[in-house]
Amino acid sequence: GSGVPISTSTPIPTDYIPPTMPIDPSSPLTSYLDFPSDQLVTGGRMQGSWVVVNNSDAPYSPPTATRAPGVACSPSWVVYLTNQQFVQEFAQSAECREQLTFPPGETRLDVEIVAQRQSCFTDLTGPATSGCGGGIEGEPIELGTYRVRLSGGNANIPRPEPFTIEIVGQT
Repeated sequence: GSGVPISTSTPIPTDYIPPTMPIDPSSPLTSYLDFPSDQLVTGGRMQGSWVVVNNSDAPYSPPTATRAPGVACSPSWVVYLTNQQFVQEFAQSAECREQLTFPPGETRLDVEIVAQRQSCFTDLTGPATSGCGGGIEGEPIELGTYRVRLSGGNANIPRPEPFTIEIVGQT
């Protein structure tokens, strides 16, 4: 019989987002990573922020996938280190919480850099921690320049630019 040929090689674009999360092209949000220093001693940790900026005059709740009215489900967010020789392993869990609403101006969400090699595990019952930290101490990572990247979060919050950090030796 005659039929329409079906393509079996349609690539999925790297920015593909499942249709369960509606995308809002008019989102007023931007974001960036903020840390108190651009240096960290290998083996150490540094607290910082994923800063989400609402550039409008009104509170904004980005569309999300929902499990129940008012409960938003999206991947938790985590930062990880990468350079040309190394990509840090990390674990993430999907979290369902009250929907995030961003007031006008800046909202700071906690993140943590962990300058260690991590033995990864997935614990879907608790929040994911940066670099699979979770109390498991890893080997200090090699010295050098790294990019701090963010994974996860709501698809309607624009990805922040990577943050450059220098991992230095203990003095």
